[in-house]
Amino acid sequence: MTAEKTAIGIDYFDDIYHVARVIHGGGRPSIQALVQYEQSQMKNHPLLEGGEIVMSVPDDKIIVKDIHLETVGGVDLNDQARFEMTKSLLDDDTDFYLDVIDTGIENRYIALAIHRQTLNDDIIDPFSQTTNLLQKPRGLTRGIALGEGYIAFCRPHGGELICLANYVNDLLSICFVLRQHIVGLSYLNIGRLDLSTRQGQKAFAMELKTMINFKLANFFENGITLPLTALLVSGNKIDDTIMSELGRYFPVSVNRPQFNTGFFSEPEEASSIPLENYLVALGLANN
Repeated sequence: MTAEKTAIGIDYFDDIYHVARVIHGGGRPSIQALVQYEQSQMKNHPLLEGGEIVMSVPDDKIIVKDIHLETVGGVDLNDQARFEMTKSLLDDDTDFYLDVIDTGIENRYIALAIHRQTLNDDIIDPFSQTTNLLQKPRGLTRGIALGEGYIAFCRPHGGELICLANYVNDLLSICFVLRQHIVGLSYLNIGRLDLSTRQGQKAFAMELKTMINFKLANFFENGITLPLTALLVSGNKIDDTIMSELGRYFPVSVNRPQFNTGFFSEPEEASSIPLENYLVALGLANN
């Protein structure tokens, strides 16, 4: 029998910590708690104890590289992908945290790097000083966590290639999922747009469509020729008027992610929770 493990995902936006506490073991994860706290409420909080903590890292702080490897006998492809990423870094590779994502496509990986000082100064140290916790959290880019949250805790949308977009803190995290594997990442800085106006909403839709078309063209060049099936948008700044505007620009289904409440330890309570606000935190707790 697999031992239970507790994971705690923390996504910080709008000056609020959004916390997901998930129990792993027994065949499927169980969502134990979804809560939000102001900074002053985090010190010595019991929900932050007894599990590994993973914190979201804004996408603009991460270096991302798509890597296509040739199969070489006796060489670990994850190690090879890491090596390919280090060749792109201007500083010594020991100054970075490196990660590699297997896309599920043969010999294709996504490599990620974040400078250790950036992660510690901007994310980890402020949190640790606030909470007085002894353990040091890990960091994970929001784009990856967005995809992980969808794959693990949402009902699969029909079709094969899905684009996820989540908007908080002026940044739109973008993640492409193909057959339940993350195959692409991007982001847009749209804080300059006033999404309360029709002009701002149109500009947002046009910028997102341009970015998605660019990524789809890149996918095509690398052998992913499937069309986009759906655009699933989330975030507390995305209202119905913005969703409607997006629907005018995209010839595919434009919807919000649909959560599977069967993962909750008490499913009846899910209806009272703004689940979209915790999609990234849940992905962090599943990594």
